[in-house]
Amino acid sequence: MNLSNRIKDKASELGFSKTGIVAADALDAEAANLHQWLTRGLNADMTWMEANLEKRTDPRVLFPGARSIVVVAQNYYTDHKHDEAQGRGKISRYAWGDDYHDVVHEKLKELLAWIKVNEPSADGKICVDTAPMMDKAWAVRAGIGWLGKHSNVITTEIGSWIFIGSIILNIDLEYGQRDRRRSLRNMHRLPRCVPDVGHNRTLPRRFEKMHLIRDNRAAGRIAAPRDRRTSRWLDLRLRHMSGHMPMEPL
Repeated sequence: MNLSNRIKDKASELGFSKTGIVAADALDAEAANLHQWLTRGLNADMTWMEANLEKRTDPRVLFPGARSIVVVAQNYYTDHKHDEAQGRGKISRYAWGDDYHDVVHEKLKELLAWIKVNEPSADGKICVDTAPMMDKAWAVRAGIGWLGKHSNVITTEIGSWIFIGSIILNIDLEYGQRDRRRSLRNMHRLPRCVPDVGHNRTLPRRFEKMHLIRDNRAAGRIAAPRDRRTSRWLDLRLRHMSGHMPMEPL
């Protein structure tokens, strides 16, 4: 078994739901989309998105010597239900447990250590939503899923209930282009069901979040498909923005 497949098996053993491996090339098309998004001011107060653009769009700048990227997805869905009592707020499922940065980072740290044992020349950099790394773009390239109209990555197995993490490596690996092609085919099939998803309760549970596409588009939180207007998202305001919160409708 080649090292790429062994890495995927080890990642599964550590509890990751999906793993993809892709070449560490520059994100040229994604960089153009990012520049347009920033030019339109859709990042609002998230000014750090304007920094380190070269690192953000080229892993070889972020980690000199980069050759490959291992991308993992961690399912965070739980069957626990929200408290539906009147006057009680709801907390997103991703925040119900320990800090996902720590959880995913520790697993990736163990995976990187395993890779170094099995390939002594290997070195790497772990990224979990804090480094200047376009996590969702790499998840799509690695075949984890495709980018949905709600701007999140959707997988065929577990929908978009995922945390994404990556290891940038200085070694060449075999890449799963077949996984990426399969994800792209699924992306083109999905729009057939999206218009009715708010009312179609027969859809698999993993797609239950998709009715938010319609609701968020109407509220202006999504300027266009896959085009998020950051200032309209309450969770981003609470986590990343400081100072007075305007009272206009979200």
